[in-house]
Amino acid sequence: MDKDALMENDLYELFDLPPSCSVQDIKKAYRKKALKCHPDKNPDNPNAVKLFLELSTALEILVDEASRAKYDKLLTGRQAAKIRHDALDSKRKKLKEDLEAREKMGGSTISRDKNNKTAEERLKAEVEKLRKEGSRQLLEEMQKVNEQLRAEMFARQSDLEEDGSAYRLKVKWKSDKTDDTNGGYDSENLHKIFSKYGDISCIVVSQKKKGSALLEFETKTSAVKAFQLEKGYGNNPLTLSWVNEAIDLKSSNSSSGPAKRCMPLNQCGQGGLFPSFVAESPLTTAKSNVYQRPVNADEDFEAIVFAKMREAQEKKESAT
Repeated sequence: MDKDALMENDLYELFDLPPSCSVQDIKKAYRKKALKCHPDKNPDNPNAVKLFLELSTALEILVDEASRAKYDKLLTGRQAAKIRHDALDSKRKKLKEDLEAREKMGGSTISRDKNNKTAEERLKAEVEKLRKEGSRQLLEEMQKVNEQLRAEMFARQSDLEEDGSAYRLKVKWKSDKTDDTNGGYDSENLHKIFSKYGDISCIVVSQKKKGSALLEFETKTSAVKAFQLEKGYGNNPLTLSWVNEAIDLKSSNSSSGPAKRCMPLNQCGQGGLFPSFVAESPLTTAKSNVYQRPVNADEDFEAIVFAKMREAQEKKESAT
């Protein structure tokens, strides 16, 4: 639905509010509705983008004092006309419709201002002005929506990372590109070296990068012990580091289970939660693809490898 068609509707109904509501009521209702229908939360709903932009357009009109006054006047006129129209009996209604049709063709009953503009044309002009200038209030509300979604994503990320499979190590050693033995290390002997610290979820030796492997333990205690103690072969020692952030070593001795490991809020995605949202109102880019889902986001190789390994393990366990 374009903006002209949208203005034919009751914009207050979009927010489930009466026309007498305050600007704060409108902003609060916008945040609630926008969060519920946001495209990122409804990827399978083809109408999510459309509804999200309709809400933004309605907010744009209703939070601006001048445009809201003009819209309210237009809405009141429509409602009054509907009440009068409904009150007429069928005969008078037919006569009235015939009369209005003739007057509309002649342009005699359309109220115009000194610039020969109707109330609806003046409202459209006001919205067009907002389109060009952008709406500071709309951007503020969209920012609040994004911040709340980021907080929700942060909470989900914390829950997802609260499991024993999160203790991953990068293992490196010296190896020339021409060394067929890969510095003396392979999956089998790496497993022998590290299995003394505890059960291992998976080991992945890099085929592209010599002298590099990824290792995942079942528990925090096993991973920390390996990190602290293992040196590898004396003639070619191993260097260990954490795949993600470092584990709290002080608390590792008091618990053998997984600990909560949270991604900092400011790292929940490059360029913020919705990198495709630029700092302008959706109305300022009405002819462009206003909403685009982020593409080519950071895809950490190690995370992908471990995800696939766990998926394969889960399938194997479910089959047995």
